[in-house]
Amino acid sequence: MHVKKRYDENSDIAEIEIHDINTKDIYKPSPKILDIHQPKHRKLLKAVPSDIHILLPIREGNDFIVMRLGWTTLQKTNLDSNDVEGRMYSNVLPFHYNLLKDYCKKAVTSKKTIKLRLYYYRNNRIQSIVHTTILEDNGKLYIVEDYSSEKEKNKPRIKEDNDSRKLELIEYFSQTGSYYKYKNKYTWTSGIYNIINRTPEIDDQYYNIVFNLVVDEDQHKVEKLLNNLGPESAHIEEIIKIKTKTGNIKYLDIHVYVKFDENNEIISKTGFFKDISHELTEKNRSMDYLINGFIKNSKLALLIEPFSSKYSFSEGFYEILELDKQNDYKNNWKHIIENIEEKDIVQKINGIRHGKINKLNETFTYYPNKSEENKKIIELSLESFYINNEIHHLGFLIDITKDIEKSKQLEYAKRQSIIIKEVHHRIKNNFQILNSFINIEKKVYQDKPELVIEHMQSRLQSLADLHNQTCKNGDFEILNLKTNIENQDTALNNLLSKNKDITFISNIEPDICLPISITTPIMLIINELTTNSIKHAFKNDENQEKIITKSAKLINNETCELIYTDNGKGIKKIENKEGHLGLNIIQSLTKQINGTLEINTPENGSRFKIIFPIKEDTYDIQNNKL
Repeated sequence: MHVKKRYDENSDIAEIEIHDINTKDIYKPSPKILDIHQPKHRKLLKAVPSDIHILLPIREGNDFIVMRLGWTTLQKTNLDSNDVEGRMYSNVLPFHYNLLKDYCKKAVTSKKTIKLRLYYYRNNRIQSIVHTTILEDNGKLYIVEDYSSEKEKNKPRIKEDNDSRKLELIEYFSQTGSYYKYKNKYTWTSGIYNIINRTPEIDDQYYNIVFNLVVDEDQHKVEKLLNNLGPESAHIEEIIKIKTKTGNIKYLDIHVYVKFDENNEIISKTGFFKDISHELTEKNRSMDYLINGFIKNSKLALLIEPFSSKYSFSEGFYEILELDKQNDYKNNWKHIIENIEEKDIVQKINGIRHGKINKLNETFTYYPNKSEENKKIIELSLESFYINNEIHHLGFLIDITKDIEKSKQLEYAKRQSIIIKEVHHRIKNNFQILNSFINIEKKVYQDKPELVIEHMQSRLQSLADLHNQTCKNGDFEILNLKTNIENQDTALNNLLSKNKDITFISNIEPDICLPISITTPIMLIINELTTNSIKHAFKNDENQEKIITKSAKLINNETCELIYTDNGKGIKKIENKEGHLGLNIIQSLTKQINGTLEINTPENGSRFKIIFPIKEDTYDIQNNKL
């Protein structure tokens, strides 16, 4: 094995020839010196055609810690990522370190992008060409390697545009792309092809290769993009869904800009695309699970950011208001409120939308398509809250038309009236609890609105399970604790611990039945404990078997004991304010049910014991606030 280095002045790139390298000499086992958190875009990095290595500079750039090794290199050397991550670059990959160390140090110290071209030979015949870019960003060193065959050896060497390579790398990481249309011809950036999962074709300059993939149900959005552009509205944005030629469904956030001449004729169009599939589907997955699972009928809709285009409405929304799902009502509330009879309620809806009022609980008369014959009675509960001076909305829409009609029957009316009042009462109580949580957390997490939404999801899911259980059983007073905890285990496991492999164990006496006013705080306490365990107790214990255990029994006819344990790192080691906030919430909820909380820290994990009275008349949840 021998190495030759030279500098190609024509292409302004350093070239290195590597002859007859032995792959066995590339890797040497070495001790792990640092635990590595997986990169945020790990799946995206795996999908990128380029090989991307990530190193952490140490010793003033003279050595590095391997944070990530590209998939192609791992496969070529028959290594697993765990063999190299967290090791010293000079120890674990000595050949590559000695080959690139001078260029890597130069990239770190000068903050300049380094270009290399590596030629790998076997028996004096070239096997592969690796176009290498080394750059420092945000304290980390990135080595990007593009592999090509020996055929490229004979191609003319053209000086690469450094800005173009940077743009290509940025587009890969951000999942973005753009086009420019001039004189009816399109120019597409490489990021577009990454989004639509194909390589460039010669005919791409003659048609919009993205709009050509839009699914049928979103074609009307494309028409709006193309037809609504004019001198007075030269910019328009939309979220559309496409289906690639390989069958993948993706959501794209689109911005189109148009330039006009003095005669209002189009000079050029520019479009920017961002693949938000991962972001949107992850949010919609949990949101849809929450929305559609809150109560499985078409008479209730959970409204999450109803005035925003970020989330989709649930099926119940379209059923209740009798709207065509194909149309876009996100920014067209005028069409909806025109069908509401009570104009004072219309003013309140506009008021909460624009931040003039922060709470709305009203019943109104609604005429779908302005039809006097088809009248509906609908309840609307809506609240607003602020994070970083940005307004957010959360609420419910309930169709009570049939309930009102049936209540006219005397014998049925009494029971139905109780149900309606109880549902409304519970929803208002739940809103009071949720609002308290939001008021607490928005002060602590001012710079983390997504964390507030994530916590709200799990709490909403716990309340949703309770609500669904009461509706399913038809009993709005007494609930079985074992059934509710087991249902909550399943929901929280799906929602919160999908990537952490946590085992949930419940030992609940089957005959413990509690009033819903006691069950609600208990479920929220378990939710907070579970969330804290998942986020803090097991955060860095990748190889540990993770177990959460809950047990409950009646001490006597008036008192119940609930014990929650995990085998994590223990509450004494939790020193950030997030952990303290969770404990404060748990203590407040325990106080709300006149319970006592005992916290123990065994050798491994944490143990919480709560003893509380099981009779509702010992306290009133409405008179307690977090």
